[in-house]
Amino acid sequence: MNRSLRSAAMIAACLVLAIPAAAEFVISEPSDGRVSPAYALNSTPPRPVLTPPEAIPADLTEGAYLIVNTDNLFMRQGDAPEFAPVAILDGGTALIPLGTNGDDPLWWYVQVGGERGWVKDEFVVLRGDARGLPEVEATGTLTLPRLYTGGENFIRTAPLYLRNYICLFPGDLEYEVIGRTSDSDWLEIRGTCDTGALVEGWIPADNGLLRNPAGVAIPVTY
Repeated sequence: MNRSLRSAAMIAACLVLAIPAAAEFVISEPSDGRVSPAYALNSTPPRPVLTPPEAIPADLTEGAYLIVNTDNLFMRQGDAPEFAPVAILDGGTALIPLGTNGDDPLWWYVQVGGERGWVKDEFVVLRGDARGLPEVEATGTLTLPRLYTGGENFIRTAPLYLRNYICLFPGDLEYEVIGRTSDSDWLEIRGTCDTGALVEGWIPADNGLLRNPAGVAIPVTY
């Protein structure tokens, strides 16, 4: 294999794509709907980067690709804003399209770097012919309810002020909400307390800001 062919092969491997036939985008793995895991609460979201389109040789751009046309775009586990995010994308990032939801509004199932997920059509620009892409079913999970607390909070064994404290939860963090009282005045949350232990306990709902963008039902657990 001569130098030019070896170089083209190396670039194709890095981009996880092959030279397309009949203007259809070809990838090295099946479009089975698998997505990356949602990043953990209070962690730094991944920001994957793919080689910018202008750095891709012309003979490898016959297939379709997408360009992010906004900044800080969430890539999600499914084809709706209610699905959990897996990464945040910078404007100008090039994405490999693996499929679509075939619906309105249109969402793209994409790969970028080592991450896979979904992005909404209005936030990307298509380059090339994507008519050969399959329709893919979203397999991700919805964003779970969480509680943001601005300050430290004592976590209790039950939704009563007179009950024993478990530990102190640090402030300016989000905690997973796993239950509530029937009047929703108290929330049962899970998180890491100041001792480093992962615990579950109760906090007055007014002590934080409940975030439940997917409208997930919170069970009554007391």
